[in-house]
Amino acid sequence: MKTKQVVFTDKKQVDFIEYELGSLADNAVLCKTKISGISHGTEMTGYLGASPFIERTIVNGGYFRDKIEGDPEFFPYKWVGYDAVGVVVEVGKDVTKYKKGDRVWCQMRHQTYFVFNEDTVDAIKLPDSVTDIEGATVNLSSISFNGILDAEVKLGDNVVVFGGGFVGLMAVQFAVLSGAKSVVLVEPDEKRRKVVSGYKNVTAIPINGEKTTQDIIDIFGGLNPDVSIDCSGVPAGLNGAIKVAGKEGRVVAVGFYSDNARQIVFGEEFIHNRINLIASMSKWGCANRFGRWTEGRMLNTVVDLFAKNEIHVDNMETKIFNFNEAKEAYDLLENEKEKPLKAIFVYD
Repeated sequence: MKTKQVVFTDKKQVDFIEYELGSLADNAVLCKTKISGISHGTEMTGYLGASPFIERTIVNGGYFRDKIEGDPEFFPYKWVGYDAVGVVVEVGKDVTKYKKGDRVWCQMRHQTYFVFNEDTVDAIKLPDSVTDIEGATVNLSSISFNGILDAEVKLGDNVVVFGGGFVGLMAVQFAVLSGAKSVVLVEPDEKRRKVVSGYKNVTAIPINGEKTTQDIIDIFGGLNPDVSIDCSGVPAGLNGAIKVAGKEGRVVAVGFYSDNARQIVFGEEFIHNRINLIASMSKWGCANRFGRWTEGRMLNTVVDLFAKNEIHVDNMETKIFNFNEAKEAYDLLENEKEKPLKAIFVYD
C-alpha cells in the first residue's frame, strides 16, 4: 500500500512524496484518511521558515544551540500535520480494539493512508456523536486543555485569555467548564470576538492600547484576573497577559512563539509584581505538571467532551481544501486578513 504525504521542501515550498507503508504488523491498524486539520502555529512556522529548528537544534539537557556539522537539516520537513481522521481498512491478526469501518482520530501527518499500533495513545476510536471536523481538532484542543490544567482554574475564578484563534477559543470553553465565574477574551478581530458572543460568563473585548489592562480589571469588578492565559502566539499578547496579572499573578504561555520577544517588558510589571510565568507544553516529552493527567488522558477527555456536546467548534469559521490543494491552503493561511479559524484537508 502506497501513501502520499505533504512535505515542505524549503521555506514556502510545498510538495508531495509517495512511499510504501509495507506489510501490516500483527498489532497494527491501517486507515484511509478522510480529513486532517492544519495547525496555524507549529505547522505554519515550518512553512514560513520561522521555526527555531531551522538554524538551531535541541540537545540532551533540553537547551537549544546552533547547528553544527552532522546535525540533521530541517528541510525537507516531513512532520507536517498531527490531527487526522481516517477509516480503518485493514487490521493485523492480533488487533482486538479496532475493526474495519471504524472511524479513528490519530496524531498523524497529512497523508492519504496511515498505520498505527493499536496500543498507542496517539489514536482513539471516535464515537458516532463526534464529527469528522471535531475529530480533526482533537490534538490542537488538547493543547488548550493542557493550558487550563497549568493555569489551575478554580471554581469562581476570573480568567483572561489573550488571542482568539482556535487555541484561545477552546481555552475559553475549557475555562468555563472548569468553573471560571468570568472569562474575558482579548482579540483584535471582530469576527473572532463574535464566536463567543453567546457563551455564558464570557466577554470579548478588542485591544485598546494601554487602556486594555484597565478595561479587563473593570470587567472583573476592580480585580486583577486570578490567571492570565496567553494563546496569541505573539510576544505582545504575552506582555499583555503579564501586564494585567497583578501581584504574584499567574501567567500561562500556551502559544508557540517564533518571534523575538522585543515587546515583552521585563523591567515593569514582570519584576515589580513578581509574576509567576508558566510555559505550557504537553508534547516533546514534557510530563504534565499534574502526573495523573497523561497526554493520553487529555486526548480521551477532549473526545469525550466533544461526544457529550460540552465543547464546540461548529461556530468557528472553517475553510476546506482538497488534499491536493495543499499549496493554496498554506498560502491562504499566510494571509492574516483572509485566515480562517480552522483549515481542513479532505481526501478523495
